Amino acid sequence: MPAMVHLTRLGYTYFGKITEDMAGTVYDPDTNILIDVFKEQFAWLNPTHAGEAEQTLKTIRQELDNDDIGRSFYERLSSVSPVRLVDFENPKNNTYHFTAEFTCKRDQDEFRPDITLFVNGLPLVFIEVKKPNNHGGIVPVQGAFYCTTATA
Repeated sequence: MPAMVHLTRLGYTYFGKITEDMAGTVYDPDTNILIDVFKEQFAWLNPTHAGEAEQTLKTIRQELDNDDIGRSFYERLSSVSPVRLVDFENPKNNTYHFTAEFTCKRDQDEFRPDITLFVNGLPLVFIEVKKPNNHGGIVPVQGAFYCTTATA
């Protein structure tokens, strides 16, 4: 809870609980992207390409199938031409959301981080929050992986 309070102070908005039955309506089950947030921000950042949000989402799905460890998606994310997914020059033009215990799935892989951070609907950061007095630290679970660890 303290980590989520801190996120709100940083400007993130709590998105609410995201459950598996929301797949296809609230979030894209192939990419875990928040559909409406993504489309709205895409139109805002790319007014001359506003109708291309669905095609861009489709292309992102294809890029995630590449065997390049995310390089093509990273290049799309950091690109400024022809469309932008994140405004790095003016961060206030982006929207920032978070949710707790959102189950992320991709094919047979699945994990549920404590907190997921979204920028313009894109799930870009996963946080595992641990107690500060947990002297044993994180005990890895076979097959699990952690992107980011924060102490609450």
